[in-house]
Amino acid sequence: MHTGIQKELGVAMMFAHSQESATGTHRRHPRVPVPARARCWCETDDITLYAKVQNISESGLCIRTCAPLPAGSSAKVRFALESGQEIFADVLVVWAHESDPGRESPPSPGMGLRFLNIDDPSATAIREFARSGGRL
Repeated sequence: MHTGIQKELGVAMMFAHSQESATGTHRRHPRVPVPARARCWCETDDITLYAKVQNISESGLCIRTCAPLPAGSSAKVRFALESGQEIFADVLVVWAHESDPGRESPPSPGMGLRFLNIDDPSATAIREFARSGGRL
């Protein structure tokens, strides 16, 4: 199992880091766009979401949903890469944007998820996918 330093971070630090990540600065692992048909199950104890995967990196993923979980929430995700490799991971919501049609240029609704615990085969598959530029 891979575990991240994220468990030690406070919500305030995660929020600050998420804002940097959302703008593309201070990003340790580059984001790789995924095919338009890529979907993800995201589950908490009482909520299950089925959403579009926007992009993925070795440290997490961005999913599009009109009903994002609150920042700081923990969840489990399940999705498949184009190779067919099933990915299972515990994640932390580091940022969330709700739909806001009244705003002049609102961000796309969705959430950024950071991998907390991920099994070795899943971590290896994501690393290879990201390093190939999403061409596996």
